Amino acid sequence: QSDAFRRARARATGPVGPSRFPLIRPALFRISDCDHLLALPAHHLICDGFSLSVLHRELVANYDARRAESAPPSRAAQSYVDLAAALAGRRTTESAQAVHDEFRNVPAMHTFAPDFPAPASSSLRGHDVRRRVPTSVVRGIDQLSKESNISCFGVFCALLHALLARDNGSDDGVIGFMSANRSTRASRAVVGPVSNLLPLRLDASGDP
Repeated sequence: QSDAFRRARARATGPVGPSRFPLIRPALFRISDCDHLLALPAHHLICDGFSLSVLHRELVANYDARRAESAPPSRAAQSYVDLAAALAGRRTTESAQAVHDEFRNVPAMHTFAPDFPAPASSSLRGHDVRRRVPTSVVRGIDQLSKESNISCFGVFCALLHALLARDNGSDDGVIGFMSANRSTRASRAVVGPVSNLLPLRLDASGDP
């Protein structure tokens, strides 16, 4: 089992990119006669984070159908090509001009002073830091979102912007968030990269 995991990890962490095809490299490793390990490394050019859950769900559904010797599940109603065309069709000259007007004269990007010195050479190695939020804080955020008739995400946006405004002394700022870009039921069954960076311009002047 440890050897199978080692080989799968090596396949998942190997170099992949537009010049290194294929962009998806499935591999099945035998652990025993009854146990196998499926590795499915894929480049972001063909599979975003949301797509992983879709791919996993389809693999499980098709595997269960094969074991039961039943008909495979129906294919998605919308293809990636159709979804990409629909998203591109939503962009109009008017919408592009509205975005241009919204982000005209955006203030200079603010950078934070790092807590630790930057390494001599950068790498793609990273780590995650987890902190448990007290239950009282979670309940307070939920209550504030209900009283303000906004989502908890909106509360977090306001908190982040208030923190940035206090740090850089500017009431005007832009925060970027990733959007899954899947607003319809059909789009949530498509495998492919459609996520997008959504910039939000916020104003902390007065008493927001």
